[in-house]
Amino acid sequence: MTIFQLSKEIFRRYPFFFGILLFFAVIGTLLEAAGLSMVFPVFASLLEGAVPIGGKIEKFFEFLRISQLTPNQLLLLLSSIFVCKGLIVFFIHVFSQKISITIEVDIRGELMQKVMGANWQFFLQHNTGHLVNIINNESQHTVVAIKYFCRYISDFVAAVVLLAISLYTSFAIVSIGIIFGYIFVLAIRRFISLTQIVRKLLVDTNNQLNSVAIENFTGSKLIKGMALNPVRIKLFSRLLDTSAILKMKLEIYKSVIKSYQEPAAVLILSLVIYYISSHSSIYIGDGLVALLLLHRTYAKIMAIQASKRNVVEGIPSVEICLKYLRRSSGAVERSGTKTFKEIGSAIELEGINFYYDEKTHVLKDLDCSIPNKSVVAFVGQSGSGKTTLTNLILGFLNQQSGKLAIDGTDLEEYDVVSWRERIGYVPQETVLFNGTITENIKLAKTDATEDDIVYAAKLAHAHEFIMEQTEGYKTQVGDMGIRLSGGQKQRLALARALLRKPQVLILDEATSALDNESERKIQQTLQEIKGDMTIIIIAHRLSTLEIADTIFVLQEGRIEEQGSFESLVNQDGVFNKLYNMQSQ
Repeated sequence: MTIFQLSKEIFRRYPFFFGILLFFAVIGTLLEAAGLSMVFPVFASLLEGAVPIGGKIEKFFEFLRISQLTPNQLLLLLSSIFVCKGLIVFFIHVFSQKISITIEVDIRGELMQKVMGANWQFFLQHNTGHLVNIINNESQHTVVAIKYFCRYISDFVAAVVLLAISLYTSFAIVSIGIIFGYIFVLAIRRFISLTQIVRKLLVDTNNQLNSVAIENFTGSKLIKGMALNPVRIKLFSRLLDTSAILKMKLEIYKSVIKSYQEPAAVLILSLVIYYISSHSSIYIGDGLVALLLLHRTYAKIMAIQASKRNVVEGIPSVEICLKYLRRSSGAVERSGTKTFKEIGSAIELEGINFYYDEKTHVLKDLDCSIPNKSVVAFVGQSGSGKTTLTNLILGFLNQQSGKLAIDGTDLEEYDVVSWRERIGYVPQETVLFNGTITENIKLAKTDATEDDIVYAAKLAHAHEFIMEQTEGYKTQVGDMGIRLSGGQKQRLALARALLRKPQVLILDEATSALDNESERKIQQTLQEIKGDMTIIIIAHRLSTLEIADTIFVLQEGRIEEQGSFESLVNQDGVFNKLYNMQSQ
């Protein structure tokens, strides 16, 4: 992405803001040029004509009748012009900050909204650490780049206006300055390109650093338990060293550009002054005013270069933010228009086929019916399609062929959010958020009363251990519920799911890692709520399925057997073999 492409993108999104910025940049520059043009005439007026002005400057002031003013009036006018210019500079600075803050809120908010609104395939394809880095870090770099772009635009407009006026004042002097200035710019272009290349590499390295840091923290128990600290720390340190080297290179290139600018400007102005002194045909008024304007033009050009350097540094961050905005926008979940209200008779799956790629068919011609308010279980070995089936029912994935319907209406015709609002979902990997126990349970129904929360906790057999905590329901659970045991976390997750009184409760391997006591209490909960809602159990431990009305046995994406727990145990089939293996 070039600065021109960036400007098109920004002007497309915020035309009003940048229209105002350009307008005041032009007005401020005209006032500055007018003030600088008056400096020498005011000086000449104070000397009562001892120094002749001549040339275009004198004609211009005669045209505006400024030459008729007294020295005191000229000084007052000059002061007023620079006061007005100062106010406009203040406005431009504050307004630029306003633009930056607005864009920061918009970009970070839009990124979070679009990413969270993306389909499940998007999350399967993208690294969590990268997504966190983009929303927290790269969006910040993007905002900094846009902030400097605002300065770049206002300084660029100012430079063009000042250059135009100085060319009008003395074409010869300014032409010499432009020629030498262009030569110096060409000499430094290579370092500007290197800055952008190094910045891109730094973005990639920071993404990897973020991913490794998140993996280290979330997997801290495994890492400590298997003494993998040296391996993981070595990986992080290597990436950290790479980041430090790239940062150092970036600072060196930036320093070269910065230290080069001032000597170049002084040398060019020295050449211009030499030219003025050696050509008596140039009016002193025109020459000095042109020199002042050229000096301000070079100051603006140096400011442009500084802003450009920061914009170029931030362009890789802008590109990656825009890329993920486009990707997430293109991965929006498919959703129908009908509002789901309730299940009448059954959830039906007819001829379901699903594959992640054409070579790997996960579900093959799957047919089954889940009657309303029944308890059904799906079992099978790893890779049999249980998790994929759950994702289909939740609307995370869409089958390639076949039909998943509720009372004969295809699930894809329903608004997916209205369907999920009727579901209580307890995944295998319990998700608790950093906050209190109350906040974690209440997440499922934000308008729930305290009595509702306590009732759901009692129903999930969580109330007893909650009251044993020092602060009861106000106890902080820590990141991912780290202060609670596995069984306690799972019962809180179940309480959260039950709080909204769902029509469908999905337990996805919810008891696979629990101790016997926790498993017994969850089984007791299921007995108590059986008949109040449809319960779908995805299970690996078959001994927990006696509660199920129907058990579907999956093998290689097909339903191999189905029936009650007792009937499947007593027949010589897949379920019987799996059950006997676990019983040994």
